[in-house]
Amino acid sequence: MNRRALKKQIPQQAQRLVVPTSKYLCASDKVALDVINGYEREIERVVLDLMRIHLILDRTWPHRERWLDGLSEEFTWERERGSLYGSGKLFWGHWPEVSREITGSALTAQLRLCGRHGIEYRFTYGEGENVRRCSSARWCSG
Repeated sequence: MNRRALKKQIPQQAQRLVVPTSKYLCASDKVALDVINGYEREIERVVLDLMRIHLILDRTWPHRERWLDGLSEEFTWERERGSLYGSGKLFWGHWPEVSREITGSALTAQLRLCGRHGIEYRFTYGEGENVRRCSSARWCSG
């Protein structure tokens, strides 16, 4: 798939975050933990899909040598002032050595609902000098 087609998929994928993020942010302490966990899993699936697209578009990512595997089981989410923050590890495998150990790197995510743009996100991944960032095209100041 060419770069232009991939870039066009980003807003569509990002809009899949609106419903579970709004439900998560509006959930009170009385909402059952398994319901909250369901929102988290849905959000994580979309974050992973968005990361796949952003990594393919990232010219420094050796996507011919790696395949994105998923997020760590310890990936956590926290609500704070109208935003949702996630942190944990992003894992990938290596081509053609499928049996090689899965590698992980830090990933943080910030999701925020916006009345004008729907959902806004910022992802930071990597460690040390290899920290990379990707975000939604728009980020409102308030």
